[in-house]
Amino acid sequence: MENRYLFQPYWDHLNQLPGAEGWQERFQRVYRAANAALARRDTGTVLGVIFTRLYTLRNQLIHGGATWNSRVNREQLRDVNAIVGELVG
Repeated sequence: MENRYLFQPYWDHLNQLPGAEGWQERFQRVYRAANAALARRDTGTVLGVIFTRLYTLRNQLIHGGATWNSRVNREQLRDVNAIVGELVG
């Protein structure tokens, strides 16, 4: 949840897209909301945040934001593999 590289507004900001200003505040807001959802065992909200982050990583992989054998996103890929393994397995 603390990984900005899986937060699409961060990338929008780096790419100077309109409306990407204030991504840090949005990141913190989503992070706090996810932690609060974890505390109340609100699985739907937590999974919503996780799947949104997974979608960002998926887009990076499919559209070339992370390339084969590079060091970009390796930590995120390990985490995602563990999460998806738990969900599917």
